[in-house]
Amino acid sequence: MRILRLLGTPGGTGRRIVRSLAASAIVGLIAAVMIAVLFPRSVAFWAVGAANTFLLFVGSAALGLAIGFFVGWGRSTGIRLISWPLLGYVEVLRGVPRIVIVLVAFVVFPKIGLGIDLAVLWGILALGVSSSAYQGEVFRAGFQSIARGQMEAAASLGMTYWQTMRYVTLPQVMRTILPPLGNEWIVVLKDTSLLIVLPGFAQLRIPDVVELTKVAQTLQQATFVVTQWPLIFAAAAVVYLAMTLLVSGVIQYAEERFKVPGLGVMAA
Repeated sequence: MRILRLLGTPGGTGRRIVRSLAASAIVGLIAAVMIAVLFPRSVAFWAVGAANTFLLFVGSAALGLAIGFFVGWGRSTGIRLISWPLLGYVEVLRGVPRIVIVLVAFVVFPKIGLGIDLAVLWGILALGVSSSAYQGEVFRAGFQSIARGQMEAAASLGMTYWQTMRYVTLPQVMRTILPPLGNEWIVVLKDTSLLIVLPGFAQLRIPDVVELTKVAQTLQQATFVVTQWPLIFAAAAVVYLAMTLLVSGVIQYAEERFKVPGLGVMAA
């Protein structure tokens, strides 16, 4: 109960958040034990892969969020000079597979002066820009869900456009969009595995980005014990699951924190 009070959430929702975070900790512990027992000589390698995966996720999700906010806001303004180019931006990025965007990015970036020592940054830019189209549509739906009458009521009280945005629109938009936004963040977390394609660019001398899937592939290729191959990828899957549960728990906590009384949206 003390944990629930610290979270500042009602009992039911608080228990769901605690369960999600506890599940993440338990699964993470299981993954750590699996790796320590099955692959004792490569524990540090796994740790680097997990850290890089989380870094790629945080950077990509944050970049997608920043760009997506302005894309969603611009799409919802109704100003054709703004909304139409952004519509093209969204449709192009959503219409191209994310792995193709990653491949294009890793061909283009070296040619515009970004050194090969910035391969992780390239991954963040590629995944973040791709995700921004999806997050932008989430923001657009959130902005368009606000009744026009609320804007008019705020204007009648003497509030400026930006005051209305800060005190009326954004609190409701953020609460409404968190569940679908959380889904996209989890997709981005798992799509960091797409960076496994980088070693194919030997002619560009691109260094490997050591993320979880790359770690599993490297260990699988280094052992001739075929029976260990499923265990290697199972360990990677368990680590991904632990991270996903952690992100899910954080999203549930944010949902409750941004809750607008009377909005009618309950945390899952």
